[in-house]
Amino acid sequence: MPEEFVKVVVEPDIKDWLRSWGRQGDGLMVVVEAAVDDLADEAQALYKQTVGSWDNRPTFTITKQVTAHEVTAKVGTDSLIYKYVDEGTRSRDIVPRSAGGVLVFRAEYTPRTRPGSLSSGAKRSSGPLIFTKRVRGHSIKARRFTPQVREKVQEKVRPVLSRRMKEWEAKFK
Repeated sequence: MPEEFVKVVVEPDIKDWLRSWGRQGDGLMVVVEAAVDDLADEAQALYKQTVGSWDNRPTFTITKQVTAHEVTAKVGTDSLIYKYVDEGTRSRDIVPRSAGGVLVFRAEYTPRTRPGSLSSGAKRSSGPLIFTKRVRGHSIKARRFTPQVREKVQEKVRPVLSRRMKEWEAKFK
């Protein structure tokens, strides 16, 4: 379920124009790839920030694809728990895993994350212990990490490309 965060498309006529520069034109594609790598690393770091205090942190992978006219980076995880927290869930019945089992939990609970924030804090549970065979679990309010990460990465596209271009240009001065 990796999300596409960075996609740079170099149109065929621009690609031909870059080739007319010879080796320097090839270098521009390297600049684009480096910028996409930087942006994908940024998205991955933001995702990791969202699970910083989790006991079982999911792994976020970067998948890059380079074709003749595109450089694409996807960042994501295959963790279902992360998907539930990111996208939210409906309320549901929760029952013990084994037949005849009992659910045990505290009456009060504060989650590690909250909607609208990319940070992760400490969870808190308090109150008396509850023992029951079934409970109607609350829905998980969607944290919507992915749109927040996408927005933050998109804000950095121009600055990162500009920085990489300046580094590339400096080689020819």
